[in-house]
Amino acid sequence: MFYPAILTVIALLVTVACHANVVPRWFQVFAGHEPATAVVDPRLIATSDALRTWGLFDAAVVVGGVFAFKQMLKKPGVSLMPGMPGCYAYLCWAD
Repeated sequence: MFYPAILTVIALLVTVACHANVVPRWFQVFAGHEPATAVVDPRLIATSDALRTWGLFDAAVVVGGVFAFKQMLKKPGVSLMPGMPGCYAYLCWAD
């Protein structure tokens, strides 16, 4: 279970790095060319700009969420056992 998690994290880091660094350079190369850019291109650039602007904040929110979730799982009566009474999706708690 450890290997798929590491593989997923690395894939996400590579995707974020490409989105933050490669996409803006790619758009600068093709910015002056005709015909006008497709509908996807401005959205891709907007996503890239948002990632460059808010990336650290987003990362802090994700890390904080993971930390809060781990702390919640340490409470007595909370578990990740599906199929038990009191479960919602995969999160379970004792009444």
